[in-house]
Amino acid sequence: MVKRDYNKAINNAGVNEMNKPTFAQDIAEMMKAWDTIVAAARKEFPGVSEEQIYQISHAAMKATLGL
Repeated sequence: MVKRDYNKAINNAGVNEMNKPTFAQDIAEMMKAWDTIVAAARKEFPGVSEEQIYQISHAAMKATLGL
């Protein structure tokens, strides 16, 4: 019963089994975003320490996620 209700909710949301993202895909996408943010921070602030790069990237990621 629960499985059927879950599938019904997914189908109602326009998602099917073929295009439903997996947790691993979500994590891979988030890590790619993190790498992009870090690279941008290094380019924008070339003279800062790795700790500062981390803090800048951390704040940017939180803002991106709406946290």
